[in-house]
Amino acid sequence: NITQQVGEEIFVYGRADEAITDGQVIAVTGSWGTTGVVRFAPAPIGTTNASSIIGIATEPIAKNSFGRITAFGTVHGLNTTGFADGDELWYDPTVLGGYTKVKPSAPNIKVQVGIITKAAGGTNGSIQVKVLPGSTLGGTDSNVQLGTPTNGQILTYDNSASFWKNKIGRAHV
Repeated sequence: NITQQVGEEIFVYGRADEAITDGQVIAVTGSWGTTGVVRFAPAPIGTTNASSIIGIATEPIAKNSFGRITAFGTVHGLNTTGFADGDELWYDPTVLGGYTKVKPSAPNIKVQVGIITKAAGGTNGSIQVKVLPGSTLGGTDSNVQLGTPTNGQILTYDNSASFWKNKIGRAHV
């Protein structure tokens, strides 16, 4: 059902846990037995796992059927009403499988999923997909070492250890 531009696109092949609509933001939900095939579904509302978001659906996929998700490349033929060429797209934590041009605010995760390359008046738009998950402080930062955070703590830099750490803050007058 799709045409792959070899060398310009990367697809993820898998099995849909739920019905998927062309253009939805997709998250991995697991693997399908011992086949080595991933399972995926529209990105859930309010997900907290930024690394589970893998791309945008390239085609509609029926529940329990197999299909492809664009992890990198262009998805064509989408309804881009309300968007303009060049709009950055973010995972929308309020819409199942949705994207938005408004960067989410904390405590929602921030995952950029692409950019509008052709708004086309909303009827035949295109999105250049490139998933860029936001970071979590201390998640992958090599110079941050956090213990269990508690309310009112602050970050301080330990010059002798060369990293940032959390500690109990002082009340300011």
